[in-house]
Amino acid sequence: RGYRYDRIVVEMSGVSEPKNLREDFLEAQDGHQMFKYCELQTMLTVVDSSHFLELYVSKADIREQPDLVMSKFTDEQHIDCERRIVDLLVEMVECADYIVLNKVDRVSEDHLQQLMEIITAFNSSAGVVSCTFGKV
Repeated sequence: RGYRYDRIVVEMSGVSEPKNLREDFLEAQDGHQMFKYCELQTMLTVVDSSHFLELYVSKADIREQPDLVMSKFTDEQHIDCERRIVDLLVEMVECADYIVLNKVDRVSEDHLQQLMEIITAFNSSAGVVSCTFGKV
């Protein structure tokens, strides 16, 4: 109402399905008036460097770690529980335009190098930034 926004940030808590978000956004562009005024420009993924490798090698599915996908506000799951955690992590990296490696202070240089190799193997075109406490 009279305000013009430069950016709208949509934060998806926990592990999310960014491919679905991107597809839903693109589908909605055709039918909703709002999309005359905005566009999806960038998708950013924040990686918890201290836990990513552990979850990446895990064979666990979402059902076994509901804390990753439960909404803080409604106690509802927002992701299909039949998927494996590693599949969601890979999707988050593949879909990102930028990747923030958070908590790098909690990992060794070897761990960080391994993490970078995995990240770039799945998405070599994303910009990658390392940080601590989310300070980019």
